[in-house]
Amino acid sequence: MQVNKVDRFFGNSAQNKTAKGFLKLRTGIQWQHLNENSIEFQPSIKMRVRLPNISRKVNLLITDDETDKNTIPSAKSTATLGDGEESSILGKLLGVARSEPVDYDFDVGSKSDDGPRLFTRARATFQFWPKDNSNLRLSQSLFWLDGLGYGQESRLEYNQTLSEFTLFRWNTIAEFSEETSGLSLEQNLVFYKQVDDKRGLSYNLRVVGDTRPTLKVNEYGFLVLYRQNFFRPWLYFEVEPSVFWPLETERDMALRFVVRLEMQFGNEI
Repeated sequence: MQVNKVDRFFGNSAQNKTAKGFLKLRTGIQWQHLNENSIEFQPSIKMRVRLPNISRKVNLLITDDETDKNTIPSAKSTATLGDGEESSILGKLLGVARSEPVDYDFDVGSKSDDGPRLFTRARATFQFWPKDNSNLRLSQSLFWLDGLGYGQESRLEYNQTLSEFTLFRWNTIAEFSEETSGLSLEQNLVFYKQVDDKRGLSYNLRVVGDTRPTLKVNEYGFLVLYRQNFFRPWLYFEVEPSVFWPLETERDMALRFVVRLEMQFGNEI
């Protein structure tokens, strides 16, 4: 089975179109120094199950992971390769098949980050100009989330391989809902390096802003993530130091340090 090589290792996508389901459990401790020191525990769960006898495109999703951009809303970041489609470097890293320019799915489920909240989401992903070492993808999602209302998210993502185990990703995310102030914008420049089968590093430059009343930047920052698989194929730990500048507070610079333990279970493990 061909799967997303880099994204799967970094925990970005533990599911693919042929898997019947997956479960990801995380627990973490975050230390943050903004105006004062604070410590926060961050347990989370994410589970996706294909609904039987309905459609391979319809899934049940239960999650409370606010840091996971593959929740609500989000863009689908992987596709399963067909036979004979693994010759390119990008195909090996991302699981992208040239014969699949359009993909779509539909999720129903609940989020439990602030009490049980039902949601539905329809999502379509378009792939443009696929090459051996790069591609451009546009994902469009329409969603409804209890407590937030209706909304939409657009994601434009460019991937460029630098070697068999190195990936550069640029993505721009624009979200609009009943509670956002104009468009909520996010820009990420990410460099992924899988050192070996057990270890990986990523470097992320992030900018967040919105468009109302005028286009402005609310926060920017830089983070480094070290991820390692240990003891069992489904067990990982992460260390993530970061520095960021929240422009809407009086603090010039803030620091954050997160340690996580993660377990992944699914058909592809």
